[in-house]
Amino acid sequence: MLKFEIRRFFLFSSVLMFCLVLMSMANTFYVAPDGKNTNPGTLEEPWRDISFATCGGTYKCPCTDKNPDLIQAGDTLLLRQGIYRDSGIHVTNSGTLKDPIIIRSYPGEMATIDGEYQGDVISLGLKNELEHVHLDSITVIKGRRSGIAVGLGRMTKHISIKNCVVTDIEISDNTACVFVGTAHDDTRISGCKLSTSRPNATRGAGVEIFRGANNIIIEYCEIFSSHKGIYYKHGNNDVTNTPIIRGNYIHDISHRAIALSTDNTIIDNNLLVRTPGIVVFNGVSGACEWMGSFNTVITHNTLVGGTIELNGSTECSDRGSRYTEVENNIIYNTDDSRVLEIWKYTPLDSVGHQTSSDYNLYYSQSIDIFRIGDDTYNLGAFQHASKLDSNSIKAIPVFRDTAKLDYRLKNDSPGKNAASDGQDMGVLPEYLLRIISRRSTGDFPTALRKFPSPLGEEIGDLPGAGSGSEKTDGCGSGLGLAFMLPFVMRLTNRIKSAAG
Repeated sequence: MLKFEIRRFFLFSSVLMFCLVLMSMANTFYVAPDGKNTNPGTLEEPWRDISFATCGGTYKCPCTDKNPDLIQAGDTLLLRQGIYRDSGIHVTNSGTLKDPIIIRSYPGEMATIDGEYQGDVISLGLKNELEHVHLDSITVIKGRRSGIAVGLGRMTKHISIKNCVVTDIEISDNTACVFVGTAHDDTRISGCKLSTSRPNATRGAGVEIFRGANNIIIEYCEIFSSHKGIYYKHGNNDVTNTPIIRGNYIHDISHRAIALSTDNTIIDNNLLVRTPGIVVFNGVSGACEWMGSFNTVITHNTLVGGTIELNGSTECSDRGSRYTEVENNIIYNTDDSRVLEIWKYTPLDSVGHQTSSDYNLYYSQSIDIFRIGDDTYNLGAFQHASKLDSNSIKAIPVFRDTAKLDYRLKNDSPGKNAASDGQDMGVLPEYLLRIISRRSTGDFPTALRKFPSPLGEEIGDLPGAGSGSEKTDGCGSGLGLAFMLPFVMRLTNRIKSAAG
């Protein structure tokens, strides 16, 4: 019996040491609008400026010359509710896969960072390489060029922007609520509300990705009141690059909901309402090597107003939209807009566009709703001329309740169970229900509801609601140690007694 308890003693001792090591490395710090940068950053004595807490190393902090290097891998910075008049916020240190740096609002609160149009409000990777930094549940307003910028100067990897609100962006060239630059790999933008608040401007997007960005995921966001929704400009032709645009609700966009010039993009289960639609190969200027649009997959999207436009190139003979798959979508226009245009006004070359299109539901009041090159067609003539869309239909979809964003098809609707995979055409019900559940009931941008994360788990409160610079070690913090220490002490006394 004693040997068994000795083994248990060593096991628990190992766990205890592991937890002590983790607790020594990971801390929770606090910032509040009424704090002071001379404070220790605890709940009772928080810092004042976010930029003070996040900068350090070789980059000169805007709030101090001491470069304190405060936030390290594994640390969490919680922002108390209020308005922070701060801009040019840089994160100097990187996290790791197991110990990321997390910057988010205090649980149950929403912090607002007001950039006062001074520049990019939060800039990740401008002065230093950066990895594994997560922004969560933060409101950013009044940026100049962007609210949040990623990978503008140095390489960034594994950056996550989740449940954030970004709005009111001063417009210039390459302007977006979230701007993702050339030097980045594996950025995820999830569950955000994005609006430049300037829908009639000639520039500006909810998200802009600029030249060479790899493997970006934009999912479950609401993007609205902007010139473009998602804009992939001067794209990446790397075969390893696979952008994913999934489950977004994009509405009230003046130019394009989704415009891209990059290869291997998956666009699926997006609800687009009152937008001009989707354009593949949006490149009209710049070097040809930046203008890939091969192997795009557009599937299970619902467009209420708008066109899917697959463009050719007059400048780059081997570029343009090629090998695009358009399947299982609903494109519903109540006016006479066309539903699908392929290489309009562009002569078809010897290679051709190689489009694959089928199992779509189309509707427009116009008769000739398709275009290839300079020619227009009705559905039957288009099917005959192009050999495409042999299983597609022209009909009016019957949605459940559009006033509540319930664009699920009724049981008697055309397109019901008619997709190539046997499911409904258009956005699948599970994605629509997620969109409906995320719709805010308050006034934008101050209200932000909690809703499921992309991974399916509920987004709840993080550790750190107590006082002090607390440990977020996953070992139960003080409770786990309080439970284990008496047991360890008893075993120690028994071993001593047996030895004596």
